[in-house]
Amino acid sequence: MKLSIAAQWAALESHFIHHAKLVDRFSAAGPEAVTRMWQSQTNEQGRRLSQFERRALIERHCELFGSWPAHRRGYPSADKREKSVRASWRLDEPIVPQGPARHEA
Repeated sequence: MKLSIAAQWAALESHFIHHAKLVDRFSAAGPEAVTRMWQSQTNEQGRRLSQFERRALIERHCELFGSWPAHRRGYPSADKREKSVRASWRLDEPIVPQGPARHEA
């Protein structure tokens, strides 16, 4: 089923809003704090990371270190997760225009 252009833009907007929240969550955390939280799988208050916080921490790790964090026992490998995300988002496929471009004045 093909989505309309409006639906595709709405989905992208939703994605980017969520991504901005992920990026913001640990934006003040430095390299030492990110490493400590990842190794302990806890947030700044020592509470277990929620799924959202875990994803946000991975995002911050990528910003600081340029790669996904190392595998932790009991959690899926970040490398496997990245491959899954790339496949689900079709990041390895070329972008193909869906219709004629419209320019508004």
